Amino acid sequence: MAKFVRSIRGKKMSFIEYFKNRFEKELSSDVTITYKHDIAGVNGFDNNLGDYFGVELESNTHAGYIAFWDKGFLDFEVITLDTIEHVIPTKIIRTSDYEDNAEVLKNIIQYFSN
Repeated sequence: MAKFVRSIRGKKMSFIEYFKNRFEKELSSDVTITYKHDIAGVNGFDNNLGDYFGVELESNTHAGYIAFWDKGFLDFEVITLDTIEHVIPTKIIRTSDYEDNAEVLKNIIQYFSN
């Protein structure tokens, strides 16, 4: 099973905590951020990808999401709001750890940064 928590100063953190610590400060002030955590098997939610840790982002020009599934999948997309076209099409990549994909995350964040 993929690692879905990392340790910073002895404290374990989820993908959401990692995102807040690593990327939230880079976002423009007009970006609306919604965090979601769904536990597999609770309230009928289960797709065999594990627990869901998601970040939804929306600015005046773009909308998108980044999700980490704790069985080792990173899921993301970004669209323009003007033409409703994909800038980064929906993609799911297998990964052993979300930190291994910091460059992918930076590429997504650039659409929501100052």
